[in-house]
Parts: sequence; structure tokens; C-alpha cells
Amino acid sequence: MPLSNEKKKVSTQTFRLDLINSSLGGILEVGFGTFAILIAIRFLGAPDMIKAVLASGVSAGLLLVPHMQRLAVWTELSASRFCASLMLICSLLLFASGYLSHVWLLAAALFLAQVCFSQLPGFMIQVYSRNYGSKERGKRLSWNFIVSALIGMILSYVGGSYLDGQSADPGLIFRIMGIVSLASALALFLIPSQPIKKGKHTQGLIDSLDLLKEDRVFASMLLAWMIMGLGIIMTLPLRIEYLGGESGLHLTNEQIALVTVVVFSIARILSSRLWGELFDRVRFLSYRISLNLLLISATLVYFNAESIIPRIF
Repeated sequence: MPLSNEKKKVSTQTFRLDLINSSLGGILEVGFGTFAILIAIRFLGAPDMIKAVLASGVSAGLLLVPHMQRLAVWTELSASRFCASLMLICSLLLFASGYLSHVWLLAAALFLAQVCFSQLPGFMIQVYSRNYGSKERGKRLSWNFIVSALIGMILSYVGGSYLDGQSADPGLIFRIMGIVSLASALALFLIPSQPIKKGKHTQGLIDSLDLLKEDRVFASMLLAWMIMGLGIIMTLPLRIEYLGGESGLHLTNEQIALVTVVVFSIARILSSRLWGELFDRVRFLSYRISLNLLLISATLVYFNAESIIPRIF
């Protein structure tokens, strides 16, 4: 069914603003996923517990999504404006991180900032489902991935080069991330959306598990996804440690940014349109299984290569 003029207007407005938000989100992903751990290792000499805290912020945030849904219902804010509020909090935490020198306080601030940032996908799904037509969601979102990867790729290389300088101030990275988060909050605030309504499964984490009893296919997929996700998440801090540590490849900050962000961003840009098209055409289970197989293969190659060259080619 063709979209009405009003629907097209909302879809176009959402796409443009979300493209800006995704671009900014690409910067934050790089900051949280690469530079936070890199700074903790190279500049602060952080113990393993700190590295684990920094790597677990997004995962902890995802566990809190059902409770944040309840909070969103209580505030009666629209989905996008609730996300904007979270990004405003994230911005304040990042600004604070830029001036903190105590490693545990810095880790706590960055952990909470990641928790706020990780809520966005769960809430924006509702916005996409209402504002985009069923035949255009994959294509629209694929552009978000491409742009965020491109922006993240460029700025990660710049950030890595900056941190290699003798007078580098790691706090500047977090302050810039704070500005980016504030701009993201503004873009989200302007995206049209509806308030989140209380439903059967918005009571909390435990009540949401009733879905697993009602849909066994979903339960099986979620179990496989959880196991796969656990394995991938466990390798995140190890990737930086392996590349920069004395027992690993001992690369410079610029080279670490090149490997962890630039190379992966190039692959993301080249493949996002393909995955967007497949999302609109292929059964979701087959789609997800294909992604998992590629993730497993990439992880095996990553930790078995003995130099930087195989990681690029």
C-alpha cells in the first residue's frame, strides 16, 4: 500500500533527523567501544576490573530496558523525547568524565553514560515501526549504519593520532563526546513519535519473560542470541588489550583505531545496503543465523592473525 502524503512527510523528517543522530551515535560508539578502554589501559593503568566495568556498560543497559520502558510510560514522554532525555544525562556524565582523574569515578561515570546510550535502540524500534513503511525500514536504517560507520571511521583515526601525541589530554576525548551526546539529544527531541503506552509486557524484566513461554521460537532464538552475544561481549576488552598489550601486537593508538574501527567501518559501509535489502526480503531467523556465522568467523580470524596486515586484508 503506498504511503499517504502525511506519512511520507513524517518518514522523511524521521529519516533526516535520525541520520544526524546515527552519525553522532557512530562517534559515541567509537568513544565507548575503543577509546574508553584504550585510555584506561594506556593512560590510567586501569586494573582488569575497571576494563570489565567499561566493557559491560552497554550490556547492563540492555538488561535495564524493561524497567526503562516502565519509566518512559510513567513520564508520558514520546519515545524520541525520552531518548533525548537519556542522551542529555549521557552528555552530563561525559562532560564530568572529561575532568575526573580518579579511575573508579571515571569508570562509574562512563558506565552510567553507556547505560543511557544503550537504551536508544529499544525505544527507537517503536519510532521506526510507526514512522516508516514496512517496505522501506531496512533501506532507511541501512543508511544510518553507513553514515555512522563513515563518521566513526574518520574521527577514530583522528582520535587515535591525537592520543599518540606527547601532550595528549584524554579528558578532551570525553568532553567532545559530551558535546556529541548533547547534539544527539537535540536531534532526537525533534523526531516525531508517540508516547509509549503501558502494555502487557511493560511490567518489568521478570514479567517480560512470559514472552518466552508464549513463543517458543522466540525463546530459542533469544537463547542462541544470548550465548552468541556473551561470547562477542567477552572479547571486546580483549581486542584492545590484544592489540595494544606487550603480550599482543603492541600497536600504537593510531594503529589500534585503524584496526578496531576503520577496517570494520569499511566493511560495514560496503555491506549495509546488502543487509538492509536482505532484512526486507529474508526470514529473520535465516538473516540472524547468517550474521552469527560471520561474527564467529571474524572473531576466529581476529585472534589468530599474527600481524596487522591480515587484519586489513
